[in-house]
Amino acid sequence: MPPHDERLVSARSAEVGGRERRFSLWLDQLRACDLSFAEASTLHPDDMGEWQAGVYLLTGCETVWLELGGRVLAERSLQAAVDQLEQPGRWWSPSEDAAIRWAAHFWDLRHSGPGFPSEFGHFHFRRWVNACHLYKRTVPTLTITGGGPR
Repeated sequence: MPPHDERLVSARSAEVGGRERRFSLWLDQLRACDLSFAEASTLHPDDMGEWQAGVYLLTGCETVWLELGGRVLAERSLQAAVDQLEQPGRWWSPSEDAAIRWAAHFWDLRHSGPGFPSEFGHFHFRRWVNACHLYKRTVPTLTITGGGPR
């Protein structure tokens, strides 16, 4: 086995460190644009992608967050989304239902059911794209952090 080239190891370390710094900066920007997300997001480490993604989707749906947010914050869990799917407590609009389904899926990948969120409006679709990046801990090439119309 050839010896490690220290320059390659150093370059790789710098690349990973730069990617982590960019992700951290982007996450801070998302938090600054959404105080509900900021409050819930910090309950688990930034590297817990399923939490960051699920919470981002739920806080983007005001009606859903008003209904489930208290339990999510108190339990520090997205189990409320999973429970809502298993025993619905109310009727949800298609975009609200999709956000709950995806949050539940991010939290518990065994929870099946979410398809491509074609029923999302523009605002919720952008949130879904960002949530996928949060889940994978990658920074989108084009960041979308503005609130925009709901």
